[in-house]
Amino acid sequence: MHNKGRRTIIVAKSFGFCSGVERAVSIVENLARQSKGVFTVDSILHNEREMARLEALGVKILNPNDSGEIVILPAHGATDIEVENLKSRFKKIIDVTCPFVIRTVNIIKKLKSEGYKIVIVGEKGHRETKVLKETAGESLFAVISDLEELAQFEKEYFSKIALVSQSTVSRGLSIDVSQFFLKHAFEFRFFDTVCPETVKRQEEAEVLAKSVDCVVVVGGKHSANTNRLYEIAKRINENALFVEDVDELRKFDISRCLKIGIVSGTSTPEYIIKEIVEYLESLP
Repeated sequence: MHNKGRRTIIVAKSFGFCSGVERAVSIVENLARQSKGVFTVDSILHNEREMARLEALGVKILNPNDSGEIVILPAHGATDIEVENLKSRFKKIIDVTCPFVIRTVNIIKKLKSEGYKIVIVGEKGHRETKVLKETAGESLFAVISDLEELAQFEKEYFSKIALVSQSTVSRGLSIDVSQFFLKHAFEFRFFDTVCPETVKRQEEAEVLAKSVDCVVVVGGKHSANTNRLYEIAKRINENALFVEDVDELRKFDISRCLKIGIVSGTSTPEYIIKEIVEYLESLP
């Protein structure tokens, strides 16, 4: 908690990189200092400011015709097809996939071998969901992004269904979807694969949003877990704001907010939070 004059600023307990992103960024930084030919498959994390910092160190986002010394698989994973394609173009492939994503991939492989049809709760266009879909292959039953999508299965019953989730979806959505299939399957298995660090931040956002005048949600606009935080905060507190950094926050008039909460996504570096706190403390 920060008290400055008449204004109180409360930063959620969980902020800065999650353990998976911190590991990925550390590996990329070290490789960039050792080699000039470091590429990443897409952004290794969903934060433009941090990606710009890494690019300044010489890290490049992979283009279709690039080849070289080292290519890094992103925290959200890569498909087998992508990896095979990279083997002929790069001398070394470094995998910084989040351990929670790897765990879900391994769960899916086991479920396939046991004859289950697999439901994935996730955003259809998200890289992680694409990786999980490819892993499921012919065993994929459906990707569910919204409860309304379940209406098409209302009158159906299934033999063997198992459910996993993209690591950054709302745990509430994952549980709600599981409750539906529990009633529509003769045999159903549910695996809670939402990242515990993501869940913790969602819980903190809910508590904080109830106790402040304004909530500032900080993170990349393409970050799935940050979008979930904003949805939670906005549902509870109409004065919730979603910003990427302090420059964007300056565009909003929050002078009437005397008690301000700050929550952040797992790809948001600590230095961005520090800049925002310093700015809020400087307000009259």
